[in-house]
Amino acid sequence: MLGAMIAVMPASILAATLPGHAADPIPTAPTAPTAPAAPASSASPATAGASPSGLAIGSVPLHAAFAFDDPSPSTKTGRAEFGAADSLRLNLLGGVVSDLSDTTGVAVRAEFEYFMAERFSIVPVAEFQWLGQIDADDAFGAGGAVLLRWHLLHEADWTVFVDAGVGLAYLTAQVPPETNRIKFSPQIGVGFTLALDADPAAARLMGGLRWYHLSNARTAASNDGFDGAMAYLGIGLPF
Repeated sequence: MLGAMIAVMPASILAATLPGHAADPIPTAPTAPTAPAAPASSASPATAGASPSGLAIGSVPLHAAFAFDDPSPSTKTGRAEFGAADSLRLNLLGGVVSDLSDTTGVAVRAEFEYFMAERFSIVPVAEFQWLGQIDADDAFGAGGAVLLRWHLLHEADWTVFVDAGVGLAYLTAQVPPETNRIKFSPQIGVGFTLALDADPAAARLMGGLRWYHLSNARTAASNDGFDGAMAYLGIGLPF
């Protein structure tokens, strides 16, 4: 019986049971090689540039996709650049006027400067003035004018312009004496603007020199006129 059992036992089992014999290892099927693990510090393309929160839209970090950088002054205010077509400004000016002889005065003006085209504007003016005469009564006056203005030299923060126009004024006394109180006021001048803010379209210093004439255009017996030089300074504001 024992001999029959030994005969049918596998050789490997038989060898393991016999003294002095080591069992041969049982062969196993070969396994497929495994891919090496990715380093812990590597990142996928979708998250390589991710924001600190780890969120991204595609390959764009979320903080970059919705970045709200401080805009330029003109973008922040929404105003058009200075001198741009279809823009409007309010200029508040004051000045002195004199014929360097017997008449000297002061004037204040409000200008509504509308740019019909880039750097070229039409300027309706409202004006109030006082004129002191040595040999006659002083006069207060009010009137208006219309100027055409061209900013012929134009940089981001300054311009130089020329303008010309004509107006109409009423005076409380005759200037010069023995004329009348309704006067036409042709004028021509040169001036400048200078930005007062980081935004060139914001407030600007304005100044200039102007030839200023008053006469009745021969609507009275005497047409003696006043010819003076006006120096003015003020501020221009976006409107």
